[in-house]
Amino acid sequence: AIQAATVEPDLFKCTIAGGGVFDLEMMFTDGDIPDRNFGKSYLEMALGTDKDVHKAFSPVHNVHKLKANVMIAHGEKDVRVPFKHAEELADALKKQGKSYRWFVRGGEGHGFFSEENRTDYYEEIVDFLEENLK
Repeated sequence: AIQAATVEPDLFKCTIAGGGVFDLEMMFTDGDIPDRNFGKSYLEMALGTDKDVHKAFSPVHNVHKLKANVMIAHGEKDVRVPFKHAEELADALKKQGKSYRWFVRGGEGHGFFSEENRTDYYEEIVDFLEENLK
């Protein structure tokens, strides 16, 4: 969702960056995919090897294009898309002077699975959308 908002910034009032890949190059070094059999081969097939293309399609390198308000949601124990992605996106937004809403749960991985965390997440989404889609 956040990548779409960097590619077509005039189409979006807000975007929810939920447990997403915000830096394609980081997928080759962090998380559980590179450690799996054929993990790096899969990433090379799916994403290619051109670092300029990775950068062009990584929201963390394109936040300067954003016009939409951002909500970042991530689990701190995510091994598929490590929490570092969310931290780097937040840092990139800060460097551009852009505010964002932060929703993080320490005990969650790639998604929000406890009933309490899911409820909190959906309530946060409703609030965020109500604020931004008036």
